[in-house]
This record gives sequence, structure tokens and C-alpha cells, in this order.
Amino acid sequence: MANHVFNTCLMHARNVHQWAPTPETGRYTRCGHPSLSGPRPETMIEGSKAFTKFRDEILNHRLQEDLVKASPYGGTSICETKNALDRIYCRKEIYYPISTYPFYAKMATMHFNTLRLAEIAGERKPEREITIKRKYLSRSSKMVFKTPVVQHWRTEVFEEVLKIRRNMLQKGTEEQPYHDELEESTAAIISAEDAFDSISNHTSFVEEMRPELLEAVDMDALEEPGWSDVNAPIYIAQAILQSNSSQKDQF
Repeated sequence: MANHVFNTCLMHARNVHQWAPTPETGRYTRCGHPSLSGPRPETMIEGSKAFTKFRDEILNHRLQEDLVKASPYGGTSICETKNALDRIYCRKEIYYPISTYPFYAKMATMHFNTLRLAEIAGERKPEREITIKRKYLSRSSKMVFKTPVVQHWRTEVFEEVLKIRRNMLQKGTEEQPYHDELEESTAAIISAEDAFDSISNHTSFVEEMRPELLEAVDMDALEEPGWSDVNAPIYIAQAILQSNSSQKDQF
């Protein structure tokens, strides 16, 4: 059934939108679109080299099988790659607030686009190839490992983060306490990052300071995640602290 649906595009490419039954199109005898008007410059002539090549591609059984299973929710190699990058930049073991996902989605998309641009430029060369058995497919698949690509954008973001942190530390060396000189959001970032580092190192918190820390990382002060604000650590720390608080309340 699915093969017949895809094969109708051969008729459409020839500018034939209603036809007698054929083995290729099965029970379908017309295109699904309404009547067309005007010139059709994309029309192919039957028997031409372009039409023959197009016909061979459309009638390819493996292509039609993959098209049936293609989905924006996964199931193709491109979707699987994007999903894997999402997991790298937004780890499963941390419960992030919803507002942080645009930030991590940007990083995953930048990584993906860098790979695609390198492919177009011919910079990625196959290094080795293995055959694997897919979980939900009867046939085997080939996995090709290609030349790695340097993610220059990630280095630039990292350097920008270090620059902001360096400026924060330099202000702390002046006569007045650095928290008095920094903006409220910047001071909250420092507090949240210190808290997150303590959690990562399994250092116990002073329970009396927990309300003050939660107040310092109030998400209302930072509505839009941005590259230059380095807001992500605030959201991460707040999510962990609130999760710990809710777990303690249950017990």
C-alpha cells in the first residue's frame, strides 16, 4: 500500500494527474491535490535521463521502506543524531526547569549544524565502518565513523564564560565586598555556581542558608536564558536545591 502511494509521484512528475490503473500505482488513479493551473517548469519527460534516474530512486524498495518509518520524533539517522546531542547538552540525571531548554537546544543545534556544514564542505572523511543489528529492523545497518570536527563556537562560548567569571573575581579584589558592587543577577550567578559545585562534590549544606540561597536564585530575575549572562548554572542549582527540599519534606 505504501509503495503505491509513493509511486504516484512518478505520474505527478510527468504532469499526469489522473490515469488508468497501473501496477506501479495500484488502486490510486489520481493525485491527491486539486486541479492545477499555469505552467509546470518542473515537469519531467518520460524516458529522459532525469526521469529515469528519478524513477529508479522512487522505486527503490529500501528508500520506500525508510520513508514509511521516517518521523520527526525519531527513527532516522538524522533524528537519532539530534536526539543524542540533546542528551549530551541536557543530561538526564539533572531535572532542569523548562526555561533552560531553549539554552541547551541552541547548543545541540549549533553542534549539529557544524557537522552538517563540515559534510557539505567535504571536511569529514570516513575513517572506519562497522555493521550493526538494529533493534526494530530485520536488516543490518552500517555505521560509519568520520573525521571529527572542531567545534569552534563552543570554544568561543567557553572563553566568554571565563571572561565574565574573571571580571567577577577581579571586582572581588577591590576594597568593597564584590557582592555590593555586582548586579543582583550577577551575584546570584556566583552564589548558584558555588552551590552547584558543592552539590557536585557531595559537600553538605548548612540548612539555615537554604532559604537565602533559594531566594538568591529566583528565576523571576532572569526570564530569558542568554549566552552572555551565563544563566544556566542558576537554573541547574535551583532545580537541584528545590528537588532536595521537596524530598526532605516528603520524609
